[in-house]
This record gives sequence, structure tokens and C-alpha cells, in this order.
Amino acid sequence: MLRHKRNTHPDNGLAVDKRNSLSDSEESMDDDDDIDSEDSGETGASEGDDVWGPLIKIVVGELQSQYEDKVKSLMASKDVREIRARSDVYKEMRPIYRRAVIKRFLTRLVWFNSLKRDTVYQAIRDTVQRLRSEEAYGRQEALQYATSKRKYLFDKLLSDYIPPEIGQGGDEDGGRE
Repeated sequence: MLRHKRNTHPDNGLAVDKRNSLSDSEESMDDDDDIDSEDSGETGASEGDDVWGPLIKIVVGELQSQYEDKVKSLMASKDVREIRARSDVYKEMRPIYRRAVIKRFLTRLVWFNSLKRDTVYQAIRDTVQRLRSEEAYGRQEALQYATSKRKYLFDKLLSDYIPPEIGQGGDEDGGRE
């Protein structure tokens, strides 16, 4: 399997063909997307877009207090300028950032792959495909319209979900004794 991926997806640094890097569920969203969207510029993520930015920002935000504490500690202990301290701490914390990004990525990937079997996702995907083929919607426009037209599915999800605090059946103070 790995050998096949190396032959199919040669490692040429950071430049990866975006169509080859799509997950199965993204590919199944609309099989003819690649052809239509390349010509019209409607991929949802253009060449200049940073698809990893939002994920990295979340991780950096989560680790910000640890980062700041280490910067302050380094500045106090070694009398280092702030710019140098930030650079050194970032280099030191890089493995921590990497592990956190990988953990979040894997969580999202597992969730995204599970969507393939989800009825809400399938209904929205079918609506997007119909809008794109029958009514000449662009990809992003079809996604937004299909989601708004199927918002009742999200209402049903929320009505079926009982938050743990409510589901415990406690008294008015939250079920605490």
C-alpha cells in the first residue's frame, strides 16, 4: 500500500497535487468537480489559500499560554531579548505543536470519513450534485444553498441530541447533590 502511494504520489517537497491529496469523502462529494472547478476557479480553496491555517491557529491558540510562560521564563533566566526568546521557544515547542496538529488532523479525518455514511451529509451532497448539474451552480454556491435548504436536518440532529447535563435528570441546580 505504501509502495503504491509513493509511485502514485511522488514526494516532491511541499508541492503536492491537490487532487491527489483529497480524501475519499472529498472525492465522493462530486466526481466531476476537478474538471469543472479547475477551469472556472471554483475549487473552494485556491492555490494561495492556506488549508492548514485554521487548524494550526487552533493549536497555537491552545498552546499560547504555555508558549508565553516559556518565553517569559527564558527572558528572565538568561536575560535574552524577547524576539530571540520567542524564536528559541518556538523551536523548542515545535514537536509539541506538531503532535497537537497531528492529533487534531486525525480527529477531523476520522470524523470526515465517518460522514460518508451519514444521512445528513449524503442528503446535502446529493443536493449539491443536483444543483451543480441541473442548475449550473458553482461549487461554493451549491454547498451554501444546499446546506441552507437542508437546515431542518441540522434541527433534527439538535433535537435528537440531549446534552449530558440535561440527560442526567438532576434537579434545578444541575443534578449536583
